[in-house]
Amino acid sequence: MTTVVRQPSIAGTSFTGFGKLLLLSLRGLTRSTSTWVLVAIVGFTAVTAAPLAQYTPAIIAGLLDPAAATALEGTLPEPSWQEAFANWAKNLIQMATFAVIIIGAISFHAHLAGGSVPLILTRFVGRKAYLSAHFIAFNVVTFVTQLVAALVAVLISLIFFSDTVIAAFFYSGLVWWLFTVLLTATICLVESLRLSLGVSLASGLAVFFALFIGGIWSWGAAYTPLGLMNLIGSIATQPLNPLLPVVTTVATVAVLVMLSLRAYDRKNIE
Repeated sequence: MTTVVRQPSIAGTSFTGFGKLLLLSLRGLTRSTSTWVLVAIVGFTAVTAAPLAQYTPAIIAGLLDPAAATALEGTLPEPSWQEAFANWAKNLIQMATFAVIIIGAISFHAHLAGGSVPLILTRFVGRKAYLSAHFIAFNVVTFVTQLVAALVAVLISLIFFSDTVIAAFFYSGLVWWLFTVLLTATICLVESLRLSLGVSLASGLAVFFALFIGGIWSWGAAYTPLGLMNLIGSIATQPLNPLLPVVTTVATVAVLVMLSLRAYDRKNIE
């Protein structure tokens, strides 16, 4: 017989078991293959940033005939920590973000709509605790991942470029992490409403492209989450004021999470 959990959490028990659920989610994520795939991808962006900045001009010149290499020589950027930082920021925005969206959608779908969910939620465990614990655990994992990756990127950049500005890498990593929290909050809300992997994945990609395109709008980039992508790569070239985009992003995440908790608390789960 299929177990159907229909009733919302009883008042006063919405966050029952939160601490244990948080530890359980953290333990599960650290043992998950998808988590280590994410770590490998973010680590790759960190390890390759400085070497690519140092050797790409020489590699490109070596692949061309002497006349073409001479003509191209003046157009290639000189190896520098700024180029290493640009590689790091670009790969975070592109490769690492897509990894977070895909892995996040899979993780939230498995956690919120998996086969064991009805059994867990019938054992006097608050739905809000169940959802919020996984949301926090997932973002803790991404935070630690970017922090370690930023440290690796800085250390390797210092090997190649002694004038590396250390703060730039950590700043961009933190802004990127906030960017991914916004994406995972969106995925969490959609999964709470639909319990559909495809729809959740599509929502994460839609928000990514909306922020990518919306960053062109100068007012929106200055005052809203639309400016997050610009902030990730801006500190090495033209530092921007991060206050309003960060504050509005935090507020947006809070609203999305509250809506997710409310939706999941009322959801029929089979």
